[in-house]
Amino acid sequence: MEPPTQSNNELDFDPNHAREIQAFRNSLRLMNNDADKFQACIEMRDELLSRQTKLEWLCASVEEVMLAECAQYKKERSCWSTQLNNGDADTKRWERFVCAAKTGGELRKQSLAPLTKVSGCWGIEKVQHYEWA
Repeated sequence: MEPPTQSNNELDFDPNHAREIQAFRNSLRLMNNDADKFQACIEMRDELLSRQTKLEWLCASVEEVMLAECAQYKKERSCWSTQLNNGDADTKRWERFVCAAKTGGELRKQSLAPLTKVSGCWGIEKVQHYEWA
């Protein structure tokens, strides 16, 4: 796979992504040693994974609402796995959403009890401040 360059960053769906990638590239270029560059890479990785986790958590919460409030969603959801093989783009998007919601639900299930305990001891403000949830 070809490493990202300025030219193929223009293909990003969100113009903010191209700016963010360029800013990250510029910050790495300003650093003089590989240890600092690698630390910046670690921080960027952690930031992106944190964003992904938040999105998956949100998908799980939104899907709970959809299942509770929309009978057609519940009905259609049960058919998507059989329709996935016909190449329908909308079905693929739903499957992608359901997969993100499932991942977020599993993460929430693992995290909720410890986060509840921590927030009981230290308060919800500290949990939110340190972005533990």
